[in-house]
Amino acid sequence: MHDLLRKNMAVSTLITPTGVNGGPVDFNTTGDKFILTPAAPIEIYRWGIATIELMDPDAGGFVISLEHRPTIGSDVGRTVAATITRADAETVAAGALVFNEVVLAVAQATGVDGSLVNVGPAGPLRVNQGEEAVVEVTNAVGAASTGYIWIEYVQLPFDATDAIKELT
Repeated sequence: MHDLLRKNMAVSTLITPTGVNGGPVDFNTTGDKFILTPAAPIEIYRWGIATIELMDPDAGGFVISLEHRPTIGSDVGRTVAATITRADAETVAAGALVFNEVVLAVAQATGVDGSLVNVGPAGPLRVNQGEEAVVEVTNAVGAASTGYIWIEYVQLPFDATDAIKELT
């Protein structure tokens, strides 16, 4: 891997959407729970939650999504990149990790000679500077449940073409 590419981990204890440092995320309410705004382009490979207490989803289950916002602070053009779903019968123990890999396995097709041919991977999710990755609870757990959100990503080389340099 190129020495400019660094694997990083963002965890919701760093900063919450309200700007308050520290503290767990409440999975019993819907809405944006964590926003990652990179200063340089990143590629997200894996993301998920770590539970603090037993997660016992009510009827309808628990749904949390990783979303891409093409403009900081604006929901115009916002899309869902990946989703984690836990059915109402799928409890999660305290201290457990639930995760999703954005990079899907390479799809395969049968070639003309009968051999398997790779037809291309999907992912990772690229988020450029000036964009955001948002983790949103779209269907709440329905019972007291807290934990942390984490995002595993690789930082790509800084792209100065879309930046304004401040000279002093």
